[in-house]
Amino acid sequence: MDSGRRGEHRSRCRVALEGEFLIAPATTPKNEAWRGALRDLSCCGLGGMLDVYLPPGTMVRLGVAIKQERQQEVRGLVARCDPGGERYQIGVRFIDPPLYLRVTVSSLTSPPLRGPLPAHLQEILQEQVRLST
Repeated sequence: MDSGRRGEHRSRCRVALEGEFLIAPATTPKNEAWRGALRDLSCCGLGGMLDVYLPPGTMVRLGVAIKQERQQEVRGLVARCDPGGERYQIGVRFIDPPLYLRVTVSSLTSPPLRGPLPAHLQEILQEQVRLST
């Protein structure tokens, strides 16, 4: 997926992941879905490669599994589906993703806190504790 495309606005960090996802238009039966190759994921959507074209604006059902956990079903809206060689590069925005998925993805994209807080932040924290007691 091309980052920095004209008109592309991201409000959340995304993490590059390899794996698979299942996708089907919301109007098709549950047993009819295509496998896609996952390329990146954020708490708001995913990017990947797909063998079939799905028009932007299509409401879809997605099956996404993270860290060998059980697959989560998520509803989404196709944001883009561009030719990318023999496959299509697809971007899907989630609609009301489950809390589990949002928390898991956030934990993958959040920078880890290392070591003690810097002195100026410790002072602010201590002042806040003092004022609250």
